[in-house]
Amino acid sequence: MMTLTIVYDNRPFDKRLKTAWGYAAVVETGESTLLFDTGGDGPTLIGNMRVLGFDPRDIDIIVLSHNHADHTGGLESIVSANNRSTVYAPASFAASIKARLANHDRVVEVSGPMRIAERVRVTGDLGGVIAEQALVLETGAALAIVTGCAHPGIAAIVRQVASWGDVRTIAGGFHMKDNSSCEIGKTVAALMQIGVRRVAPSHCTGDEALGAFEEAYTPGFTPAGAGAVIAFADPPGAPVLDIKPYVPEFDARQDVRVGWYGLRSKP
Repeated sequence: MMTLTIVYDNRPFDKRLKTAWGYAAVVETGESTLLFDTGGDGPTLIGNMRVLGFDPRDIDIIVLSHNHADHTGGLESIVSANNRSTVYAPASFAASIKARLANHDRVVEVSGPMRIAERVRVTGDLGGVIAEQALVLETGAALAIVTGCAHPGIAAIVRQVASWGDVRTIAGGFHMKDNSSCEIGKTVAALMQIGVRRVAPSHCTGDEALGAFEEAYTPGFTPAGAGAVIAFADPPGAPVLDIKPYVPEFDARQDVRVGWYGLRSKP
């Protein structure tokens, strides 16, 4: 069984853990152990990992999504604790970030889609002003996407990865905290139209967007935060959650969320 455990987040879940602005998650595939992003600071990252039973020395691969400090702040702490891990960093990284990895022996600069382990790929840089790469997990019959902040837009990322296969699950920061109600509604509808069945948003997603996802995706909404564990037990041919993609009709004169509430009654 493949699992994703959030080890750094500003949203609480496991009361034993510290929370701080940022995101990091440990992915266990059965063949390898990956750390996706490193949160905003090393002591919180390492401390939370140890509480959850993760030894930094056991991390085989570190994947960094983008430049921002809330995703790279724990980088020095994790690489100093583990000099055997391979770091996959986007080609778009600033020289200052690359310099922080200068003394680490195993750094791969990612310029495009790449398989980095059995059942694990990265997208390479996506987006415009703030380039970012996402992690893609092959969970049996479908794909799962993990994003740091989804700066290129979560729907745009999913559309890109959907050309590789059926995207069923998305997790991570969706960066919708500053979006309007209308923008949130359109994004939720777009993801459902694409065929996403399960969502585990956290970090920079924003309270209004979290509420919209929970309302639209019940029972496919997975609460997430520091300490949450997402399991992928999805062998080929396994049944999926019965959430049918339905795009609500938007009317500026009404609450744009009206279409979501009737979602599960639609044929």
